[in-house]
Amino acid sequence: MTRRDKPQEPPASRRTARRRTVLLLAAGLLFGTGCAAAPQVSTIVVPAPPGGPIDRVARLIAPELAAALGHPVLVDNRLGAAGKIGVQAALRAARATAAR
Repeated sequence: MTRRDKPQEPPASRRTARRRTVLLLAAGLLFGTGCAAAPQVSTIVVPAPPGGPIDRVARLIAPELAAALGHPVLVDNRLGAAGKIGVQAALRAARATAAR
C-alpha cells in the first residue's frame, strides 16, 4: 500500500481546533440562552470557512435558536489562525456582554 492509498486524517492541531470550535458553539448555546437581558440580535461566531461542517451545523441551529429567543440569530464566520481569530472574537463579545 502506498502513501496515496491510505486515508489521511487531519493534523492534530486541526482536530483540536474543530473540537474547541464545537465546544465553544455548544457552550454559547447553553449559557447564552439563559440571559435575562438578551441583546436584540444574537451572533454565533464560527471560526471556520463558510460551507464547512461546523458552519452548516451553526446555520441549522440558528433558526431554532432564533425561534426560542424571539429575536434574530446571525452566523458570523471568522476564519484564520487555526480558529484562533474566531475564538478571540467570541471571547471579546462575551466580555462586552458581561460588562453591560
